[in-house]
Amino acid sequence: MTANRTASRPTGPSPLLHVLDVRLEVVTPLHIGNGEELIRNYDFVTEGDELVVLDIEAVYGKLFDTLPQDQWQRLANLPLDRVLATSGARDLARYRMPIARGASDEGYETVRAFIKDGFGRPYLPGSSFKGAIRTAFAMAYANDKGHEWIDGHVSETIQRRNRREFAAQSLDQAVFGSRPNSDALRALRPSDLYAQTDDGHAPLELVETRVTKRNGTSTATIMVEAMPSRTVLHGTMTVDADPVAHLEAAQRDQWEALAEAPALNAVGFLREQSMALIDREIRHHGGSAVAAEFVALERRMATLDADSTLVWVGWGTGWTAKTYGEHLTTSPLFPEVTSTFKLGNDRTEAGSFPSSRRLMYASERVVGPVGWAVVTITPRGER
Repeated sequence: MTANRTASRPTGPSPLLHVLDVRLEVVTPLHIGNGEELIRNYDFVTEGDELVVLDIEAVYGKLFDTLPQDQWQRLANLPLDRVLATSGARDLARYRMPIARGASDEGYETVRAFIKDGFGRPYLPGSSFKGAIRTAFAMAYANDKGHEWIDGHVSETIQRRNRREFAAQSLDQAVFGSRPNSDALRALRPSDLYAQTDDGHAPLELVETRVTKRNGTSTATIMVEAMPSRTVLHGTMTVDADPVAHLEAAQRDQWEALAEAPALNAVGFLREQSMALIDREIRHHGGSAVAAEFVALERRMATLDADSTLVWVGWGTGWTAKTYGEHLTTSPLFPEVTSTFKLGNDRTEAGSFPSSRRLMYASERVVGPVGWAVVTITPRGER
């Protein structure tokens, strides 16, 4: 694994356990789902250019407490937007958010909710960020080993016919170790990332997205709660050198070489992976407006210092950014992979798999990707 190691280092002797600061700035709207879908006229209504997510128990509690029984029963059978129009309960919202410019305010019945903590604060889970780091490390290792190494593991996986969620297990074990308690990336423990506002609440907006194929056709609208561009989140990264010292012999040399780099050189590997993803997306989208957005990301990357990189996280990344990507799609074994693990009904050439992308729309036109951010990792208190 040979990504650039020019990121700044902590001064003084390296402790066994140290903490780095993590800053993440959203570049294109970011959605991290919690698995919940909000339903129109049950969980939310729209008011002009706002989405209003209601405290439904409080709404009907107010009706029950303040209205005569005949009125209460009549209103209880009406759609929620009509109930609110006549009951004076519009102030009983859990939260409100603007509808992104150009996004539709009708024609959909559900909204995918953003993950929030027990206090209702949106955040980026440390596990989501660490997943991006893990993929970047794995890709760097695969780049060093080459196609024959990948093909050997893919062939073994096909023969074993593992369940799809465990298809990459032999590859991951070769990179990070075969036992969970000796996994090399136990050394990195990113915290959840929050906005540093008075109440800790990051802003959200309602964004229109669609799954769009290369020929321009798209699925029905998928509305998501998203952190808008320029939202800034903060957290920490705890680095523990002890797991690296206890790796199996097969992994120890490659990881010990990184042990002195800040956060095991996570920024360098993320940068290498993000540049490869941006290049792939520019090729995939040809000369379109979406390709121009990725060219802008490429230019943005060139302006960043050694402690910072672009990273692709969350719902918009799709299959390519969470797997071994082109190492798989360019393998002669890939047609058998798609058949064995039932990777959809995509009939595109392997090098273009998958043909669809999750993209943001406005005013019925595609705008660009979702889920890109700039992450900066520095020694505690340096910035």
